[in-house]
Amino acid sequence: MITGVRAEVGVGDRLSPVPAREFISYAPHPPSKPIAGRIVSIYGEALNAGQNQIVALNRGAADGIERGHVLALWRAGRVTKDETDPAKPQIKLPDERHGLLFVFRVFERVSYALIVSVQEPVRTGDKFSQP
Repeated sequence: MITGVRAEVGVGDRLSPVPAREFISYAPHPPSKPIAGRIVSIYGEALNAGQNQIVALNRGAADGIERGHVLALWRAGRVTKDETDPAKPQIKLPDERHGLLFVFRVFERVSYALIVSVQEPVRTGDKFSQP
């Protein structure tokens, strides 16, 4: 019996038992070594994500990610003209930190994280690192 759904259910769809979940308490903590990566997808079909949404990271247990890690989100610096130089060359501004992630599920090569705080929408390809 289907009691609730998040997406459409169609003819021919099958039900399967849900595996038992492990409930472990863990405290937020920063990684013990430098780590960096990118957001590879946003949960659902959204193009952008905001606070309290889930994202997939391209790093996992093999890369040193653990449950409870808190990571910084970075927005790529924009390219602009240097108005102080008469030649007006293009310059790239530094990347800006704009949020925090909390890792709650870790697999060998990928992890899932909750966006704890963010100043601008998060997009696929945004960078993360240790705070």
